[in-house]
Parts: sequence; structure tokens; C-alpha cells
Amino acid sequence: MDPPIEVSGSKNKCTISALNERGAIILPAIINAMKQLQEDGILSDVDVGVNGSFEKVTVKIMPPGEVGSFSEEERSRQVLSFL
Repeated sequence: MDPPIEVSGSKNKCTISALNERGAIILPAIINAMKQLQEDGILSDVDVGVNGSFEKVTVKIMPPGEVGSFSEEERSRQVLSFL
């Protein structure tokens, strides 16, 4: 009841939104983590915006390498959105 954060996604995009004051306190740490993932080359885009009166962050996951460009063992380590 009354969750602080909403996470939604489709394909290679994910949006994390603060839903209330508790979420507004948590979201800056999430935004910093997403920016670090962008610096590490896992996310291609991190966009911070406003959802109503609270912030939200929308991220885009880097596309995976071409099939055959990684071994079978590396396949399970590819970055995906499971939302």
C-alpha cells in the first residue's frame, strides 16, 4: 500500500518514478546509480524529468552485440530489461 517508487519498462527502456515524498527521497540515489551504469557503458541514455510533482528517470539499455559476436557463456551476461 502506498509504494514510494514505480518501475515500468518495455523493450530496452525503463522508467523509475517517485510516487510520493518517500520516493522523492529514494530517487536521487537511483538516479546516481543509473548515471554510473551509463558511464560503465550499460545504459545508452539517462533522462531525468518530472512526473507530476515528483521526479522520474528514464533509461535506455545499450543494444546487445550482434549474434555470434559473443560466446555462449557470455550470452547469459548480456544486459536486458526483464520488466
